[in-house]
Amino acid sequence: MGALNGHGVRCSPQPWTTSRNTPGLPVSIKHHNAVSGTLDWRLRRMDAPSVRITHRPSCSCTSSCGPEGLSTQDAPAWSECIDILVDIGMTKDSAEKAMVRGFGWGSQAYWRQELVREPPSAQAVHACLEYLTINLGMDSNADKVKVLEKFPEVLKVDQTLMEENVGKLKKNYFLKGKALTKSIVRKPKVLGATTDCQGDCAGECTRCFAQF
Repeated sequence: MGALNGHGVRCSPQPWTTSRNTPGLPVSIKHHNAVSGTLDWRLRRMDAPSVRITHRPSCSCTSSCGPEGLSTQDAPAWSECIDILVDIGMTKDSAEKAMVRGFGWGSQAYWRQELVREPPSAQAVHACLEYLTINLGMDSNADKVKVLEKFPEVLKVDQTLMEENVGKLKKNYFLKGKALTKSIVRKPKVLGATTDCQGDCAGECTRCFAQF
């Protein structure tokens, strides 16, 4: 405890106390006047440490900027394709993955360098979705989403090739109507088959009709 002064007021042994201690802001200081016994309020500014603020560059694309290496000229088309796929029920992440593989910007397990970094095309995406709907009877967007998630390369598979493979399913497996549609939804890679080894492996398993 502090000692009494001549006016009978007990003095604090530490005359300075702070009510706030925020660097860089005005700080209220209590100063006990040992003579008058009153508290004086004064302001002083604490030295603030220097703070470095880093600003991240903002992306100019409204939806998606696309994979690394995509030109700024093609970025809007890429975003448009993503929006089309999101509209049928795909998540943005799934749509990105489908575009990357479908247009040859990622894994070449299916394309085998036949299609590499193809420029994005909203027309190609629309054509694929139309084919799945009209030719293969996939009225449900959920079915189209399943096909695109399992076999995203279908976005750029030639429709003539798909017709040939669908013809084989009809002829060799007697599939038609809803049974045909369900079979393709279950194993959509058959749409992109380019060979049929018939038991004598040709080393193109990712493109072989035998996987059906």
